[in-house]
Amino acid sequence: MVVRNSHHLCKYLNMPKNNNIFVTSDIWFNRPIGEFSSMSNQEYNNMIIDNWNNTVKKNDVVYVLGGFGIGDCYDIVLKLNGEIHFLNSVFSQSDSDFRNAIKEGVENSVNKELIKRIFFESNQILSLPNNDCILSYFPLSDWAGKSTNTFCFHGYSNNHSISENNISCKIELWKNSPVSIKEIKKYLFKIRKILSK
Repeated sequence: MVVRNSHHLCKYLNMPKNNNIFVTSDIWFNRPIGEFSSMSNQEYNNMIIDNWNNTVKKNDVVYVLGGFGIGDCYDIVLKLNGEIHFLNSVFSQSDSDFRNAIKEGVENSVNKELIKRIFFESNQILSLPNNDCILSYFPLSDWAGKSTNTFCFHGYSNNHSISENNISCKIELWKNSPVSIKEIKKYLFKIRKILSK
């Protein structure tokens, strides 16, 4: 498992404490995987778009931690609800090319509303102190607030580590749609209650 330290490359966002903030990771549009590998790209994409839009409303905020898709995903971005923030989870030339293609499509779009709701973060790690969480594509080993129950919501790995405050937000673990911070915290409360018995 890749574990990184968060004391560098971190941006702190003073977002209002809001029940309408969602996180997601490892969606892989245009690449059906796992239990969906028998689907065509179009079937898989449509299923995820429907799940996303049934969960996320137009004014909600979604943080994409990494693994959004492969190939041309510009038309997919157009169909998704919410203000979407892509973390800077670029680790290869193909990741960079993919991110730049979507960014260029958004910036050159005739739909000027698109540039007001699609954001490309320059940081690999974001801290949302008003929501007691830090966002990263990889699970982290240490971060400001870890000892006071601030959680790291990450992608990459299927593993939750409740004792280490690392919670995976891979789309397949959360009903194949983005998950709200509120829902994750309800899940954590329930698990900790069970573990304390």
